[in-house]
Amino acid sequence: MSLRNSLNWLARHPGQLDRMMDALGLRSAVEALPDSVNVLQRAADRCQSCENAERCAAWLDANAKADEAPRYCRNHALFQRVFRGRDGRAR
Repeated sequence: MSLRNSLNWLARHPGQLDRMMDALGLRSAVEALPDSVNVLQRAADRCQSCENAERCAAWLDANAKADEAPRYCRNHALFQRVFRGRDGRAR
């Protein structure tokens, strides 16, 4: 994604990754991961390159709290691993 496209995406969809982590109740668990800075950067890159940004924003607007990210979320697998690590079980 070009710098211009990145800036446009950020302007249209500020904080979607943060909102998703908050909706899932995973912010502190993700931030506590070893190498969390790189984990969050890769997650942000996946989020930024997603073609479902508008769909995700609508999902977030409708789901302030959730047990699982939508299946189309490019970070779904990451969030599932964090759930398993935090709770000792898959969701």
